[in-house]
Amino acid sequence: MRKLNTYGDFILERKISLLLESELSFSDKFLTIVSGIKDNYIADVILHQFRRESDLDTKVNFIDSSNSNDRLTFLSDDKGQKFLSDREDPFGVKGRNEVKIGKLVRKLLDAIKNTEY
Repeated sequence: MRKLNTYGDFILERKISLLLESELSFSDKFLTIVSGIKDNYIADVILHQFRRESDLDTKVNFIDSSNSNDRLTFLSDDKGQKFLSDREDPFGVKGRNEVKIGKLVRKLLDAIKNTEY
C-alpha cells in the first residue's frame, strides 16, 4: 500500500509541473538589474509579470543576463523543464541561447499583451 501512495504522489507532482510549465522564470542577477531600472514601462511590465507567477504562452524562458551588455540568454521552456526535472540549474547549464535584448523583449511583450497588466 505504501508504494501506491508514493506512485500517486509522483503522478500528482507530475501533473502539477505540467500545469506550470509556462511559468516565466528569471535569474536573480537579471531581476536585480531590471529592479534597478526606475520609471521604465518595459521593466515594470517584466517585474509585474514575474510577481504574478502566471502562465504565459511563450517559448522563451529561464532568462538571464549575459557577459555582453546588449544581450540576454534564455532556454526554451521544454529544455528548461527537462533540466528542472533532472534537478539541474537551468541558469547554469551550457548551450543557452543568446539574443539581443530588444528581440527578447519583443517576444516577451507579445506573450504578455494577452494578459491583464
